[in-house]
Amino acid sequence: HSDESAFRDRLGAVWRECHRVLKDDGLLVFSYHHSRTEGWRSILEALMGAGFGIVAAHPVKAEMSVAAPKLQAKEPIDLDILVVCRKLSALERRAASDDLWAAVTPTIVHQIERLRSAGRRLSRNDVRIIVMAQLLRPLSLAPSMREALAHLEVNAVQVESVIDRFHLAGLNNV
Repeated sequence: HSDESAFRDRLGAVWRECHRVLKDDGLLVFSYHHSRTEGWRSILEALMGAGFGIVAAHPVKAEMSVAAPKLQAKEPIDLDILVVCRKLSALERRAASDDLWAAVTPTIVHQIERLRSAGRRLSRNDVRIIVMAQLLRPLSLAPSMREALAHLEVNAVQVESVIDRFHLAGLNNV
């Protein structure tokens, strides 16, 4: 849905049902990509509201990455993120670190380097997908959704500079 709140609410309803029927030690896994922060914020709200936290996020080649609309985009998205979640009741909740970037940067670097060493050219939006997924991973474990969303908001400007830094570094190495 193009309306952010409708998207969040509908997805949250699906995930609440998944939470209801999933065993306590079960996994919820889905693929996702989005080029705007609002989409990622909606995912975070829907997941936490349904009682899930992110335990891993792995970039993979996107389905339909050669479709005409994607190829015509200025910054086409060629990656999806496989997001792996568990019930929050089974996870250790912890306050989002003041130095959130120190916690997520090593994984971001590893995932980008792995893809580039395999010959993948990453668009700015491909880098965004990796950065946002890794940022949401620890935020989804915050003690409250309010705290998680506050950290996401505080880091919004830095998100863009981190994406630019990793994207430009890749362009210089090609």
